[in-house]
Amino acid sequence: MQQVVTAFRRFKTVCQDVGVEQDRIRVLATEATRTAPNSHEFMRQLRAATGWEVTLLSKEEEGILGAHGIASSFDEVRGLCMDLGGGSTQLSWIYTENGQVRTSEAAVSLPYGAAALTKNPPSRDEMLANLSAAYSSLKLPTELTSLSADGSFNLYLSGGGFRGWGFALMDQHPGVRPYPIPIINGFCVPAVTFHNTAAIVAVLSAASEQQEPLTMHRVSKRRVSQIPAVANLVACVAEALPAIGNVYFCQGGVREGRLFSELEPRLRAQRPLLVATQQLASKHRAQWGPASAMGDMLAAAIESSNGPNLVNLPFALANIMYEHSSLSKDIRAAAALQYPVTGDLAGAHGLSHADRAYLAIALCERHGGRKDLDPANGQQYDRLMQLVEADKRWWLRYLGRVAAVFGTAYPAGMSTDAEKRILLKHDSSSIRDDRITLVVSVSEDFYTDHLEDAIARVEKIGKKKQWLAGEEGRKVEWKLQKTR
Repeated sequence: MQQVVTAFRRFKTVCQDVGVEQDRIRVLATEATRTAPNSHEFMRQLRAATGWEVTLLSKEEEGILGAHGIASSFDEVRGLCMDLGGGSTQLSWIYTENGQVRTSEAAVSLPYGAAALTKNPPSRDEMLANLSAAYSSLKLPTELTSLSADGSFNLYLSGGGFRGWGFALMDQHPGVRPYPIPIINGFCVPAVTFHNTAAIVAVLSAASEQQEPLTMHRVSKRRVSQIPAVANLVACVAEALPAIGNVYFCQGGVREGRLFSELEPRLRAQRPLLVATQQLASKHRAQWGPASAMGDMLAAAIESSNGPNLVNLPFALANIMYEHSSLSKDIRAAAALQYPVTGDLAGAHGLSHADRAYLAIALCERHGGRKDLDPANGQQYDRLMQLVEADKRWWLRYLGRVAAVFGTAYPAGMSTDAEKRILLKHDSSSIRDDRITLVVSVSEDFYTDHLEDAIARVEKIGKKKQWLAGEEGRKVEWKLQKTR
């Protein structure tokens, strides 16, 4: 208890150092405090040491805020969710739409926390029976049950125990090693990978036999000791719950949920990728929003060619495509590649790993692409590309190169009243599934060698010998028209 009080005193000092007003600080207590025999004395000592009142959440309040925390972690959340704490795990459902968060009236709580399972593991039959009963008690809405034709659900996981398991899965990822994005929020694996407990336990056993500590990024000694117990829970979840499609790991919990719940629905409905990048657009004289001129042109380059739906990516790219222009060419592509992973966007909440990989590849291509990367970042590029679906890989590179053309024509950004230096239109008379034909009108005053090189890069990606392994590309033909 004294250690917690000391930590709170230090945190109060930190708040004072950074100028946080006292009335902007809230202390929430969850199940561990709610069920502790010395709960009242614990909260009294915290209040005496800091002057802060402790709000003890009810089970229902904790469930609602936990659901909002998960909702804050992704663009859209629809499926089952589980929160694994030290003493218990909660099972519920969640459905978000237009900024509204719907969830179970009350999450089902089971005494299967990571610490509890490690200290006193129940029998497998007991866990299976209780997990099955917990799922059966959930009243799933029709909107949720009708989402999947095969009856499977997405599963969203939060809590320290599951985050530790997620980092272990990253470390032993079956397809990409080392895994290129060291951020737990937004990490997604198919159910078959999530349920492959044998692979993780085998690594732990091998380390134990060699009498060496198991070291994994962001997996503490305490979490390592809990791996067998969490693996047992995961195995039971696989058997007791209905078919699971994909499994998503969330950073958001009660703390993030409290903040997210206080936002108006119109703010909660905003797309994290756009919100995270829009603040950068104003640095370049642009007056951009989701319907920006530059974003529209980039989106048209994909949509008019019957490319895949990249949703908000063209507009996010438009927002930050000038962020690295002032850097030396030696590091420009590398800085762009790392920007969504370990750069300024690393701390942006609510982005999936797909969002980060898409943006990293497109932004890197806008600044030269893989050929301009050093060997280490070249390997990072390849690993990020492995996270991208095969039918999108070529299009991300194409989009980045088109952005480079516009960036060359408008080197300082494009404001709403900018003159039209370049126009790009799809030639509808030459529609073919295997090629893209674009009509490019360029003002003679701006047709420089640099612009010619940028256009050539777009045409070059249309040649099969330039396609990466597994890519599904198209031939690119640009019909150039010079205007006065």
